[in-house]
Amino acid sequence: MRDTGNELSQIIGRFAAQYIEQYHPNGFIIRTLDALQKCRTSALGGHKERCDCCGRERISYNSCRNRHCPKCQAAKQAFWVEDRMKDALGVKYFHVVFTVPHDLNALCMTAHLSGVEFLHRFCLHILLRRFVRIWYFGIVSSKVKKSFNPEKQKPVSVKEISPVKETSQDRLKRLTQFDVYQCPYCKKGRMQIVEVLPKIRSPGNVLYPVDDKRKNLMLVS
Repeated sequence: MRDTGNELSQIIGRFAAQYIEQYHPNGFIIRTLDALQKCRTSALGGHKERCDCCGRERISYNSCRNRHCPKCQAAKQAFWVEDRMKDALGVKYFHVVFTVPHDLNALCMTAHLSGVEFLHRFCLHILLRRFVRIWYFGIVSSKVKKSFNPEKQKPVSVKEISPVKETSQDRLKRLTQFDVYQCPYCKKGRMQIVEVLPKIRSPGNVLYPVDDKRKNLMLVS
């Protein structure tokens, strides 16, 4: 992945202490920020891979798998879109594009926020701890799905082909044309795991509790 220099983890690492001191977020929000900051770093461990063709090596760190992490949601987003397409009816759909009135242009312009203010606004979108269920209504609701299957409304081919079971990696490759196992150097070989890297017990950059009474967390670097 190309480094843009503005990754969320970098913003958290730089401004989390100021954000915590200024806004005093609850422990769940801070643990979420801590997970996003550690995502795909040595703090979570990983593995070393070697190409079976050119012999080049790379280190791949583990993901945090947090639902708020932009790094971890790319594959889930592709899977979600495909699943929703299966619910689509066999009718025409229209993509509507509209413009914003001139008077509202100022509200739609990109605001230049400080790092602390960016984290504050980002954390406003962190879902509550037990807010994990997504509700669907109309024809995609659970009740309607039981009696109505969009797949049955679509033309059936003469020869039905039984679905092939896919791994998550195979499905991601089919949807995004990105092969997680292909060697990024020679583009011919396959990356093979040759060593497992354990988690770091005491990472140098971590959000942790410093005051049990206030239940507040601070950043140590």
